Amino acid sequence: SHSESETFSELSAGVYAVAENYKDGWENPTASDVACVSEGASTFEFVADADNQRAGMIINLAAGDDVTCTFNNTQEAPPTGNLTVSKAVDWNGNDPIVPAPSFEICVTGPESFSTCFNLSDGQSNPLTDLLPGTYNVSETDPGSDWIVSGEGNVAVVANETATATITNTYNPPPPADQVAASAVCDGDDLLITWS
Repeated sequence: SHSESETFSELSAGVYAVAENYKDGWENPTASDVACVSEGASTFEFVADADNQRAGMIINLAAGDDVTCTFNNTQEAPPTGNLTVSKAVDWNGNDPIVPAPSFEICVTGPESFSTCFNLSDGQSNPLTDLLPGTYNVSETDPGSDWIVSGEGNVAVVANETATATITNTYNPPPPADQVAASAVCDGDDLLITWS
């Protein structure tokens, strides 16, 4: 285990092998991960045995020598996934606003992941190397003229790309000077109501 050691003493001069078996979830040792130090004339050669799933040093131990070998193990990075967030704008029959408005979108997820960014109609933002899990996609309140849909949770799976699209529908109030009228016919009379 980490920082532990084993000592072999009173060894005769000769050739010895010190090796480590490969372990799932950890990078296989390379020559730069195994270091041997000699106080005398011993020599070393790194050997990787893919067939038997192990790697280490062949040590030609000189008489009376002390040799110390250190294995440095690196844990593999966990598998990750991706999430692409897109923006769509539905003008709902209204004239588009110029310049195009930008909307702030925030994404939160596992291990306190949090990021915010701005997108306009047709734009997208790819988020890569995310830990698998549930991510929440939301939009900062754009105001009463907009109806927002597509917010919510998205599942990110390792080695796959999830997608989320936030749609803003433009729904402004009618102009202040716009007058609505309704007509009701009652026999020979026509009643018009203005509002």
